[in-house]
Amino acid sequence: MERALLVSVLLVESLVLLFVAKLLWGLVLRRNVDQELTTHDNPAAAITVSGYFLGVFIALTGVMGSPSQGLLKDALGFGAFGLAGVVLLFLSVFGAPLVGGVKLRRDIVENRNVGSALVLLASFVATGLIFAGAVRGEGAGPMAWVTLLVFQLVGQVLLALTAQLFKLMTRFKLHDEIAQARNTAAAVGFAGALVAIGIVLNRAVAGSFAGWTTSLGGVLIYSLPLLLLWPVRALVVNGLLLGFKGLDREIAVDRNVGAGVVEASAYIGLALLAVTAAH
Repeated sequence: MERALLVSVLLVESLVLLFVAKLLWGLVLRRNVDQELTTHDNPAAAITVSGYFLGVFIALTGVMGSPSQGLLKDALGFGAFGLAGVVLLFLSVFGAPLVGGVKLRRDIVENRNVGSALVLLASFVATGLIFAGAVRGEGAGPMAWVTLLVFQLVGQVLLALTAQLFKLMTRFKLHDEIAQARNTAAAVGFAGALVAIGIVLNRAVAGSFAGWTTSLGGVLIYSLPLLLLWPVRALVVNGLLLGFKGLDREIAVDRNVGAGVVEASAYIGLALLAVTAAH
């Protein structure tokens, strides 16, 4: 009976948090979200908003997966940490240029660039995954908040750094292809890489706090699969899956969306295998 009541309370809180998330997103767009989606029929905004809400849902699953401490504490903790997740997802918009090179006003609102929207969607999902990992663990006191913020920050920095390294793996200017040339194939592949990075970092920052040295060391160790992005792209995607046909040419010259989908799927699938093997 208590469990059923708790689930009902958490679901109601989730709806309230989603409403708060929508209000915050309206502040970012500087216009009404409903009008942007239904009156202006902006597909890029629809994809971006969907990614934002998906990131919020993922973040909330992490909060909901925390150890139970009783009905009242669970309800209060879910509300507090859930709100933190919504706020951090909101703030991640301002770091989007560092992660995916996407500028919200230019690419989403003005240019309605679907490729840029896919990249922003993936960055929201990655941020939600990082939060879902960082929020798990024992306790709900001040230390729980400190560890959450520290590991979220560490995860976001690793996300941004790995995204920059991914740019170096391509023989074309990734951000120019997505933002200026509107190359959807490049956007799909990059979006898949961002989600894969988020999956790895979710595992890296998760777990109970065991001291700063041990826990931060664990983050670095469990982040090592991120170094496999280049061999996965060169050997698995370009070689095994595409028969060494030239992935960069397929993406930048032929704009082969199918090749981008294959690339994205490979990154996500192998990231799931890596974290499962390391569990």
